Amino acid sequence: MLGAEKDLLDVGCGCGRVARYLLDRPLRSYMGFDRHPGMVKWAVDEITRRDSRFAFRHVDVRSAYVSWDGQGGSIAADALRFPFPDAAFDSALLASVFTHMPLREARHYLGELRRVLRPGGKILLSVFFAERRPWLYFFSRVAPYVLVEANFFYTPRAFARCLARSGLAFQALGPQGSGYYHNWYVLTKRGP
Repeated sequence: MLGAEKDLLDVGCGCGRVARYLLDRPLRSYMGFDRHPGMVKWAVDEITRRDSRFAFRHVDVRSAYVSWDGQGGSIAADALRFPFPDAAFDSALLASVFTHMPLREARHYLGELRRVLRPGGKILLSVFFAERRPWLYFFSRVAPYVLVEANFFYTPRAFARCLARSGLAFQALGPQGSGYYHNWYVLTKRGP
């Protein structure tokens, strides 16, 4: 996924939590995008300033996290066209992005990932599973605030069906757990 001739897309890059560990790695280019403008600004100021191979972009997409961070977003996630041309990247990373969106939005993102990847391109993504419930909301009270964190937990079977319809080959990394657990996948774009 990395290499001197590779272009990497980091979906949901936040403040560059992965990018800062890649500064000394061989990579032609890194493009991260996120829905939070403050995090993107920080990444530009602190990472792009150090290495011009690294770029970050704010995308004004809606999220279940609006009640948590106040970032409303103007674009529905299941209608977002990633702001990149077809076949622009060799690889992509989604570190728990799908944990924060319903399955219909994840399906749409997989289609966009397929569009922006070059043939043979790879995606590394992580997702949380729950055997019994397809999604959960967690609420925690931190006085004097109520913090709302929206996390979506798919069943392994529902997520496997979503992946099968994506047109991407996929492989789970590591054993499947039971109860609630985090899993990583490698997906590969076959053909054009």
